[in-house]
Amino acid sequence: MDRKISPLDMRIINQQLGRPARGLLGIACRCFQGRPGVIITHPFAVPEGFFPTNWWLSCPLLRRAIGFLEGKGGVELASRQGWGDLAPIHDRYALRRQGLMPWSDRWELVQSSPKMYRALVEQGVGGTSSPGGIKCLHAHYADWLMEQQNPIGAWVHSLLGSNRHLLGRYAHSCLICQGEEVSPVDGIIISPKRIQPLEMVALDSKCFRAASLDVGTNSLRLLIGQGQKGKGWHPLYRGLWSIRLGEGLGRRGRISAAALARLRETGEEVARLLDKFGVDAIRAVATSAVREAVNGDDCLKILAELGIEAQVISGREEGILSFRGALRGMESFDLAAVVDVGGGSTEIAVGPPHGQPVLVSIPLGAVKAAEGEWDLSPFKEPLTFLPDAHQFLATGGTATSLAAIDLGLVDYDVRRVHGHELSRQTLGQLRSFLGALPLDWRRKVPGLDPARADIIVPGALILEQVMDLLGFNRVRIRESGILDALLDSVFGLA
Repeated sequence: MDRKISPLDMRIINQQLGRPARGLLGIACRCFQGRPGVIITHPFAVPEGFFPTNWWLSCPLLRRAIGFLEGKGGVELASRQGWGDLAPIHDRYALRRQGLMPWSDRWELVQSSPKMYRALVEQGVGGTSSPGGIKCLHAHYADWLMEQQNPIGAWVHSLLGSNRHLLGRYAHSCLICQGEEVSPVDGIIISPKRIQPLEMVALDSKCFRAASLDVGTNSLRLLIGQGQKGKGWHPLYRGLWSIRLGEGLGRRGRISAAALARLRETGEEVARLLDKFGVDAIRAVATSAVREAVNGDDCLKILAELGIEAQVISGREEGILSFRGALRGMESFDLAAVVDVGGGSTEIAVGPPHGQPVLVSIPLGAVKAAEGEWDLSPFKEPLTFLPDAHQFLATGGTATSLAAIDLGLVDYDVRRVHGHELSRQTLGQLRSFLGALPLDWRRKVPGLDPARADIIVPGALILEQVMDLLGFNRVRIRESGILDALLDSVFGLA
């Protein structure tokens, strides 16, 4: 995506559209001659209100050829192809649309026009309101060019490939962009490199490979790394699954059969990954939910049956691991405060990066708070005994989710989340924005895992409480945490 638009680009785009471009945010794709082919438009690009098309096909050659297909009944023909469930395609498109706007602008829209906000988050490709609807072949094709995931756009591409005479028929359109020739259909548009949600590092047979596993109240997280013992490691894979072990634990005191089934299903997937990566060693820990449940041993038995030996760790051990992981790689000698808002407990540790921290573990986390345990008074007295710190860091799912939402990340990016800062004011406004949304709209917020939508607001409130009690007005988010510290121990670095 090219956000920098040159004066020449702007002149060509205006010629392509036959009018001045409105709400132009960038160029998504270029043609083989380097001319704009797909442009990015703001959701409120037009004065009269909502503009549902994220990616606008500006290439005149393709626009006219696809327009011919539509004029010959292409939309109706596409509707008869039997695509199956198109809802994920439309949902992803709507999520991308939200990502084109800062969350603060979306919050203002929620307050001023809930009806318009509903359109923003629910209308799919081309503005269709039906989960299975097909409205505009141009929009589907532009979406496919962007991400290569739209089956209707791929179908349009195949039609153009099998009807190349259409491109020749409209070849004169290239003159609008000062073009000189028409390439084969596969080279008309140069699509951007498809975003990879996971960067895979090549396996090295000479390296030692190890994994760390954290079985938490809300999530099960996995980290696989390779390197050399005593020297260092780099990550191969990070995975997260929402298993919600702590669901209803406060009422029953037991982990439910449904939660145990989710653990087994996820554990089987983890076991396959460990085998796929050829992991030599693993260190697995279980935290708050397994610690507190009367049937916590059932979780350990399930994992053991899958070849994963897990250890239940105390709140203090959990806090120390979070502290070590969050400060990993930092060279500062100043005292740092690290908070990890988990699902069932919250750990706060203060100390120097390479020293022994003073630690507090409070048996209240985001899942418990979401289920009605809203009393935050247990935080007040213990935190008064912590030493004053010079910097405030947060790790764990609540913190990283809030950073991703603030950044508007439709595709999670570890590099952007790690080190991102939130002011106390931004954190409070962000929590208010999320709290103002009905749960079904909150599940569609860019940067937020839908499975975390019901616990993100209480998690943010806990983070605010700790921040206020420690007297900080900014927090730095750390992607590293328990898993990194565990892996350090396996590689003999801790």
